[in-house]
Amino acid sequence: MKKSSIYLFFIVIFTQIYFPKIYLFSSTLSIDFLLILLTIYGLQHKRIYSIILGFAFGLCQDLVMQINLLGAFSIAKSISGYGFGVLYNHDKVWGRKIKYCYIFTLYFLHNSIYYYLKLSSWIEFHSIFKFILIQSIILLIILELVNVFLYGRKLIKWQSL
Repeated sequence: MKKSSIYLFFIVIFTQIYFPKIYLFSSTLSIDFLLILLTIYGLQHKRIYSIILGFAFGLCQDLVMQINLLGAFSIAKSISGYGFGVLYNHDKVWGRKIKYCYIFTLYFLHNSIYYYLKLSSWIEFHSIFKFILIQSIILLIILELVNVFLYGRKLIKWQSL
């Protein structure tokens, strides 16, 4: 792992801890910067690395934030890591729009798994659907800002099919 990756990891951890929560629809929205970091690592490294990092990030997040729901972030981030590894394998095949749709789907899946395990019922899950949708859109916007300003549009390349 490069030195810049280690610095980025500590910046993300600091931001994850101290970033303010957003109150929306009588719930709190916490931006998952570790998921964005997992996306960045998944776009740059092979699938197994993404899965292991996803599990490690999720376990740390479970132990720090959700001790009563141990494993929710671990399983959601492991599945997301697998998905980002698939994206790494198809980097030269898929166009930019397809990549963004795929990443948005992974964000939506990650948030859906987490909130389903947290709520433990489909009735409550249906009522929080727009909350998951908004959170996924915000994560995608932040990823694009990182891609443009930190990586100079090299993370998700701008080629088209």
